[in-house]
Amino acid sequence: MRVLVTGATGFVGNLVAWRLVADGHHVIGTTRGSWKPRVPPKGVEPAFPFEMIHHGVFDALVHAAGPSNVRICHEQPVVVGDALKDWARLLERAWENRARVVLLSSHSVYGRQEVQPISETAALRPRSIYGAMKAAQEQLAMAFFHAKSLPVVVLRCATLVGGAERPDALVRRITESAMGGTITLDGDGSQTRDLLDVNYVVEAIARALVLQEVVGETYNIGSGVAVPITELAFFVTQEAVIKTGWRAAIVQGPPRAHEEGPLALAIDKAIAAKLLPDFVGRPLDLDWNPEAWRHAVSRTVAWCLENHDAT
Repeated sequence: MRVLVTGATGFVGNLVAWRLVADGHHVIGTTRGSWKPRVPPKGVEPAFPFEMIHHGVFDALVHAAGPSNVRICHEQPVVVGDALKDWARLLERAWENRARVVLLSSHSVYGRQEVQPISETAALRPRSIYGAMKAAQEQLAMAFFHAKSLPVVVLRCATLVGGAERPDALVRRITESAMGGTITLDGDGSQTRDLLDVNYVVEAIARALVLQEVVGETYNIGSGVAVPITELAFFVTQEAVIKTGWRAAIVQGPPRAHEEGPLALAIDKAIAAKLLPDFVGRPLDLDWNPEAWRHAVSRTVAWCLENHDAT
Protein backbone atom coordinates (compact mmCIF):
# COMPACT_ATOMS: atom_id res chain seq x y z
CA MET A 1 0.00 0.00 0.00
CA ARG A 2 1.27 3.51 -0.85
CA VAL A 3 0.94 5.53 2.35
CA LEU A 4 1.47 9.28 2.49
CA VAL A 5 2.77 10.36 5.90
CA THR A 6 2.72 14.12 6.40
CA GLY A 7 5.10 15.53 8.96
CA ALA A 8 7.44 12.58 8.43
CA THR A 9 10.31 14.31 10.24
CA GLY A 10 8.20 15.03 13.31
CA PHE A 11 8.11 13.15 16.60
CA VAL A 12 5.16 10.91 15.66
CA GLY A 13 5.40 11.03 11.87
CA ASN A 14 8.97 9.75 11.86
CA LEU A 15 8.11 6.76 14.04
CA VAL A 16 5.04 6.02 11.89
CA ALA A 17 7.19 6.06 8.74
CA TRP A 18 9.63 3.59 10.30
CA ARG A 19 6.77 1.30 11.38
CA LEU A 20 4.99 1.33 8.01
CA VAL A 21 8.21 0.64 6.09
CA ALA A 22 8.83 -2.32 8.40
CA ASP A 23 5.29 -3.53 7.67
CA GLY A 24 6.10 -3.58 3.95
CA HIS A 25 4.28 -0.43 2.84
CA HIS A 26 5.62 2.06 0.31
CA VAL A 27 5.87 5.26 2.36
CA ILE A 28 5.90 8.78 0.95
CA GLY A 29 7.06 11.29 3.55
CA THR A 30 6.45 15.03 3.36
CA THR A 31 8.23 17.68 5.39
CA ARG A 32 8.99 21.37 5.26
CA GLY A 33 12.20 20.99 7.29
CA SER A 34 15.25 18.78 7.63
CA TRP A 35 15.35 15.27 9.07
CA LYS A 36 17.58 16.36 11.99
CA PRO A 37 17.64 15.12 14.72
CA ARG A 38 15.71 12.09 13.42
CA VAL A 39 16.85 9.43 10.99
CA PRO A 40 14.85 8.90 7.77
CA PRO A 41 13.83 5.28 7.31
CA LYS A 42 15.48 3.59 4.36
CA GLY A 43 13.01 3.36 1.50
CA VAL A 44 10.90 6.42 2.32
CA GLU A 45 10.14 8.46 -0.79
CA PRO A 46 10.59 12.16 0.07
CA ALA A 47 8.08 14.66 -1.29
CA PHE A 48 7.14 18.31 -0.93
CA PRO A 49 3.73 19.02 0.65
CA PHE A 50 2.68 21.20 -2.32
CA GLU A 51 3.39 18.32 -4.71
CA MET A 52 1.30 15.83 -2.72
CA ILE A 53 -1.57 18.26 -2.25
CA HIS A 54 -1.99 18.76 -5.98
CA HIS A 55 -0.55 15.67 -7.68
CA GLY A 56 0.02 12.97 -5.06
CA VAL A 57 -0.99 9.38 -5.73
CA PHE A 58 -1.49 7.28 -2.60
CA ASP A 59 -3.74 4.61 -1.09
CA ALA A 60 -3.76 5.97 2.45
CA LEU A 61 -2.94 9.21 4.25
CA VAL A 62 -1.63 9.62 7.80
CA HIS A 63 -1.82 13.31 8.70
CA ALA A 64 0.77 14.10 11.36
CA ALA A 65 1.80 17.54 10.08
CA GLY A 66 0.79 21.06 10.93
CA PRO A 67 1.54 23.51 13.77
CA SER A 68 2.11 21.47 16.92
CA ASN A 69 3.25 24.32 19.16
CA VAL A 70 0.46 25.80 21.28
CA ARG A 71 2.45 29.00 21.82
CA ILE A 72 3.06 29.59 18.09
CA CYS A 73 -0.64 29.08 17.31
CA HIS A 74 -1.45 31.58 20.06
CA GLU A 75 1.04 34.21 18.90
CA GLN A 76 0.71 33.65 15.13
CA PRO A 77 -2.86 32.45 14.47
CA VAL A 78 -2.35 32.97 10.74
CA VAL A 79 -0.51 29.62 10.68
CA VAL A 80 -3.78 27.95 11.64
CA GLY A 81 -5.49 29.26 8.53
CA ASP A 82 -2.67 27.95 6.35
CA ALA A 83 -2.82 24.54 8.04
CA LEU A 84 -6.57 24.22 7.56
CA LYS A 85 -6.33 25.25 3.91
CA ASP A 86 -3.66 22.58 3.30
CA TRP A 87 -5.79 20.03 5.17
CA ALA A 88 -8.83 20.72 2.98
CA ARG A 89 -6.71 20.25 -0.15
CA LEU A 90 -5.23 17.01 1.19
CA LEU A 91 -8.70 15.64 1.95
CA GLU A 92 -9.82 16.48 -1.58
CA ARG A 93 -6.74 14.73 -2.99
CA ALA A 94 -7.40 11.72 -0.77
CA TRP A 95 -10.98 11.58 -2.07
CA GLU A 96 -9.72 11.67 -5.65
CA ASN A 97 -7.41 8.74 -4.81
CA ARG A 98 -10.15 6.88 -2.87
CA ALA A 99 -7.61 6.72 -0.03
CA ARG A 100 -8.17 5.99 3.64
CA VAL A 101 -7.36 8.89 5.97
CA VAL A 102 -6.05 8.70 9.54
CA LEU A 103 -6.01 12.07 11.32
CA LEU A 104 -3.90 12.60 14.42
CA SER A 105 -5.92 14.93 16.59
CA SER A 106 -5.38 15.99 20.19
CA HIS A 107 -6.90 15.93 23.66
CA SER A 108 -6.79 19.74 23.37
CA VAL A 109 -10.13 19.66 21.53
CA TYR A 110 -11.83 18.89 24.87
CA GLY A 111 -10.63 21.93 26.84
CA ARG A 112 -12.04 21.88 30.37
CA GLN A 113 -14.39 19.00 31.18
CA GLU A 114 -16.17 18.31 34.46
CA VAL A 115 -16.62 14.57 33.87
CA GLN A 116 -13.44 12.49 34.01
CA PRO A 117 -12.26 10.39 32.28
CA ILE A 118 -13.35 12.17 29.10
CA SER A 119 -15.22 10.09 26.52
CA GLU A 120 -15.42 10.67 22.78
CA THR A 121 -19.01 11.90 23.17
CA ALA A 122 -17.99 14.90 25.30
CA ALA A 123 -18.64 18.32 23.80
CA LEU A 124 -15.62 19.95 22.19
CA ARG A 125 -14.61 23.05 24.18
CA PRO A 126 -11.06 23.96 23.12
CA ARG A 127 -9.44 26.71 25.20
CA SER A 128 -6.41 27.23 22.96
CA ILE A 129 -6.13 28.25 19.32
CA TYR A 130 -4.23 25.01 18.73
CA GLY A 131 -7.14 23.00 20.16
CA ALA A 132 -9.60 24.94 17.99
CA MET A 133 -7.49 24.12 14.92
CA LYS A 134 -7.55 20.40 15.76
CA ALA A 135 -11.32 20.49 16.30
CA ALA A 136 -11.74 22.17 12.90
CA GLN A 137 -9.57 19.50 11.25
CA GLU A 138 -11.78 16.81 12.79
CA GLN A 139 -14.99 18.48 11.64
CA LEU A 140 -13.71 18.89 8.11
CA ALA A 141 -12.56 15.28 7.91
CA MET A 142 -15.89 13.98 9.17
CA ALA A 143 -17.73 16.22 6.72
CA PHE A 144 -15.79 14.51 3.92
CA PHE A 145 -16.80 11.16 5.40
CA HIS A 146 -20.50 11.99 5.48
CA ALA A 147 -20.72 14.08 2.29
CA LYS A 148 -18.25 12.23 0.05
CA SER A 149 -17.89 8.79 1.71
CA LEU A 150 -14.17 9.36 2.31
CA PRO A 151 -12.97 6.64 4.72
CA VAL A 152 -11.74 8.64 7.72
CA VAL A 153 -10.48 7.65 11.19
CA VAL A 154 -9.80 10.29 13.86
CA LEU A 155 -7.41 9.54 16.73
CA ARG A 156 -7.53 11.98 19.66
CA CYS A 157 -4.13 11.52 21.28
CA ALA A 158 -3.07 12.06 24.87
CA THR A 159 0.22 13.79 25.72
CA LEU A 160 2.77 11.62 23.92
CA VAL A 161 6.13 10.88 25.50
CA GLY A 162 9.23 8.83 24.79
CA GLY A 163 12.50 9.76 23.09
CA ALA A 164 13.25 12.66 20.75
CA GLU A 165 10.28 14.89 21.56
CA ARG A 166 9.68 18.36 20.14
CA PRO A 167 11.51 21.21 21.92
CA ASP A 168 8.16 22.58 23.15
CA ALA A 169 6.81 19.21 24.35
CA LEU A 170 5.90 18.96 28.04
CA VAL A 171 8.39 16.33 29.22
CA ARG A 172 11.27 17.74 27.21
CA ARG A 173 10.64 21.23 28.59
CA ILE A 174 10.59 19.89 32.14
CA THR A 175 13.73 17.84 31.54
CA GLU A 176 15.68 20.72 30.06
CA SER A 177 14.53 22.94 32.94
CA ALA A 178 15.81 20.30 35.37
CA MET A 179 19.16 20.34 33.59
CA GLY A 180 19.27 24.08 34.33
CA GLY A 181 18.68 23.46 38.03
CA THR A 182 15.07 24.66 38.39
CA ILE A 183 11.72 23.35 37.16
CA THR A 184 9.16 26.15 37.10
CA LEU A 185 5.61 24.82 37.05
CA ASP A 186 2.62 26.49 35.43
CA GLY A 187 0.83 27.50 38.61
CA ASP A 188 0.88 25.00 41.46
CA GLY A 189 1.34 21.94 39.23
CA SER A 190 -1.92 20.33 40.29
CA GLN A 191 -3.01 20.04 36.67
CA THR A 192 -3.12 16.52 35.30
CA ARG A 193 -2.24 15.03 31.95
CA ASP A 194 -2.91 11.65 30.36
CA LEU A 195 0.62 10.54 29.40
CA LEU A 196 1.07 7.83 26.78
CA ASP A 197 4.13 6.11 25.35
CA VAL A 198 4.27 7.23 21.71
CA ASN A 199 4.75 3.62 20.58
CA TYR A 200 1.12 2.89 21.47
CA VAL A 201 -0.02 5.64 19.11
CA VAL A 202 2.16 4.27 16.31
CA GLU A 203 0.52 0.89 16.87
CA ALA A 204 -2.96 2.45 16.79
CA ILE A 205 -2.19 4.23 13.52
CA ALA A 206 -0.94 1.02 11.89
CA ARG A 207 -4.16 -0.73 12.91
CA ALA A 208 -6.40 2.17 11.89
CA LEU A 209 -5.06 1.84 8.34
CA VAL A 210 -6.38 -1.71 7.96
CA LEU A 211 -9.31 -2.28 10.35
CA GLN A 212 -12.58 -1.80 8.47
CA GLU A 213 -14.85 -1.29 11.47
CA VAL A 214 -13.03 1.87 12.62
CA VAL A 215 -13.89 3.93 9.51
CA GLY A 216 -16.01 6.98 10.27
CA GLU A 217 -15.21 6.83 13.98
CA THR A 218 -13.30 8.95 16.50
CA TYR A 219 -11.18 7.34 19.20
CA ASN A 220 -9.33 8.50 22.29
CA ILE A 221 -5.80 7.12 22.31
CA GLY A 222 -4.41 7.44 25.82
CA SER A 223 -3.63 5.56 29.01
CA GLY A 224 -6.78 6.47 30.92
CA VAL A 225 -4.63 7.64 33.85
CA ALA A 226 -4.47 11.26 35.07
CA VAL A 227 -0.90 12.13 36.11
CA PRO A 228 -0.38 15.35 38.14
CA ILE A 229 2.30 17.62 36.69
CA THR A 230 3.96 17.74 40.12
CA GLU A 231 4.34 13.94 40.04
CA LEU A 232 5.79 14.11 36.53
CA ALA A 233 8.26 16.84 37.53
CA PHE A 234 9.36 14.90 40.61
CA PHE A 235 9.90 11.76 38.51
CA VAL A 236 12.03 13.74 36.04
CA THR A 237 14.20 15.08 38.88
CA GLN A 238 14.66 11.53 40.18
CA GLU A 239 15.71 10.34 36.73
CA ALA A 240 18.17 13.23 36.40
CA VAL A 241 19.74 12.39 39.77
CA ILE A 242 20.02 8.71 38.88
CA LYS A 243 21.53 9.36 35.45
CA THR A 244 23.76 12.36 36.19
CA GLY A 245 23.74 13.23 39.86
CA TRP A 246 22.21 16.62 39.01
CA ARG A 247 19.56 17.97 41.34
CA ALA A 248 16.80 20.41 40.46
CA ALA A 249 14.40 22.48 42.53
CA ILE A 250 10.68 22.51 41.71
CA VAL A 251 9.05 25.94 42.07
CA GLN A 252 5.66 27.43 41.25
CA GLY A 253 5.23 29.97 38.46
CA PRO A 254 2.30 31.89 36.97
CA PRO A 255 -0.54 29.76 35.57
CA ARG A 256 -1.11 29.57 31.82
CA ALA A 257 -4.06 31.59 30.53
CA HIS A 258 -5.34 28.75 28.35
CA GLU A 259 -4.85 25.93 30.85
CA GLU A 260 -7.08 22.98 29.97
CA GLY A 261 -7.64 21.64 33.48
CA PRO A 262 -7.66 17.98 34.59
CA LEU A 263 -7.31 15.36 31.91
CA ALA A 264 -7.72 11.62 31.61
CA LEU A 265 -9.09 10.02 28.45
CA ALA A 266 -11.66 7.23 28.45
CA ILE A 267 -10.15 4.50 26.26
CA ASP A 268 -12.77 1.72 26.37
CA LYS A 269 -13.86 2.41 22.77
CA ALA A 270 -10.29 2.19 21.41
CA ILE A 271 -9.66 -1.05 23.30
CA ALA A 272 -12.91 -2.58 22.01
CA ALA A 273 -11.92 -1.65 18.45
CA LYS A 274 -8.50 -3.27 18.97
CA LEU A 275 -6.69 0.00 18.35
CA LEU A 276 -5.16 -0.36 21.80
CA PRO A 277 -4.17 -3.64 23.48
CA ASP A 278 -6.62 -4.99 26.02
CA PHE A 279 -4.99 -4.67 29.43
CA VAL A 280 -7.72 -6.83 30.96
CA GLY A 281 -7.15 -9.80 28.68
CA ARG A 282 -4.09 -10.87 26.75
CA PRO A 283 -2.31 -7.98 24.97
CA LEU A 284 -2.43 -8.22 21.19
CA ASP A 285 1.09 -7.04 20.32
CA LEU A 286 2.27 -4.82 23.14
CA ASP A 287 2.50 -5.26 26.88
CA TRP A 288 -0.17 -2.77 27.89
CA ASN A 289 0.57 -0.92 31.10
CA PRO A 290 -1.21 2.30 32.13
CA GLU A 291 1.94 3.20 34.11
CA ALA A 292 4.17 2.81 31.03
CA TRP A 293 4.51 6.60 30.92
CA ARG A 294 7.36 6.29 33.43
CA HIS A 295 9.43 4.19 31.03
CA ALA A 296 8.64 6.57 28.17
CA VAL A 297 9.55 9.64 30.25
CA SER A 298 12.81 7.92 31.21
CA ARG A 299 13.61 7.57 27.48
CA THR A 300 12.96 11.27 26.93
CA VAL A 301 15.19 12.23 29.86
CA ALA A 302 17.95 9.95 28.54
CA TRP A 303 17.63 11.44 25.03
CA CYS A 304 17.82 15.01 26.37
CA LEU A 305 20.92 14.20 28.41
CA GLU A 306 22.63 12.47 25.48
CA ASN A 307 21.83 15.34 23.10
CA HIS A 308 22.34 18.19 25.55
CA ASP A 309 25.25 19.77 23.68
CA ALA A 310 23.56 19.28 20.27
CA THR A 311 20.38 21.06 21.36
